[in-house]
Amino acid sequence: MVTLILLEDDDDDDDDDDDDDDNDDDDDDDDDDNDDDDDDDDVDDDDEVMIMMILMMIMMIMMVMMMILMMMMMMMMMLMLMIMMMK
Repeated sequence: MVTLILLEDDDDDDDDDDDDDDNDDDDDDDDDDNDDDDDDDDVDDDDEVMIMMILMMIMMIMMVMMMILMMMMMMMMMLMLMIMMMK
């Protein structure tokens, strides 16, 4: 166990100078690009999904209301016909 830890430390110490600089630069660039893209995409996607959900809900409510109105109109027409037929 001790030898493994020492070997890992030696490897890390040797590579620290080279890898850290490269990785830091790459990470910074990648993070900036990814953060910008992710933030924009996430916000846009979330906003679009919310807007679409709200619109779909409004459309569903309107469709239900239209169906109720149509049913009421049909019932009224039927009643009118019944009254006309009775007279």
